[in-house]
Amino acid sequence: FIIFLHGLPNTTQCICRRPLVIAPTTTKIPTPTVLIICAFLTVLGMTFLILACALPTPKIFYPFFVLLFYVLSVLPVFISKRTTPSNETNPKSEFALFLTAGMVLSAFALPIVLAHSAVISWTACTLTLIGNVINYSTMFGYAMRDGSDGFDAPYGGMF
Repeated sequence: FIIFLHGLPNTTQCICRRPLVIAPTTTKIPTPTVLIICAFLTVLGMTFLILACALPTPKIFYPFFVLLFYVLSVLPVFISKRTTPSNETNPKSEFALFLTAGMVLSAFALPIVLAHSAVISWTACTLTLIGNVINYSTMFGYAMRDGSDGFDAPYGGMF
């Protein structure tokens, strides 16, 4: 930036200085690295889900029903963000977050109900819950990343 000094009569001095740039204290992880980390964590969570189906009692695939909740839990937020023009909170986005929270809760409740009714074993329930924690943590971490694309929402990146 430029500073003009009016010191002496009929003279103007120009002092040109470079702006002070302060380096950020945290470094941002590039997007391809974030995607690779998310892919690795998703594969790890899916591995626990597959182990829940195969390890305790073979050929019992009831823990795979949580995959429906994985897909359905993100749809309300995506639809809400596509139909809402601004980044402000409104009843539509709040209802979408409510539906998402209900589906995430259902994904954690389904294996517990199945294990309590002796459809699956408690080992399969534990492995499914570990997979749920890993997969939903990955989804939440990716959704709450700092929007480097200029997206500024009230609840974080995607929300």
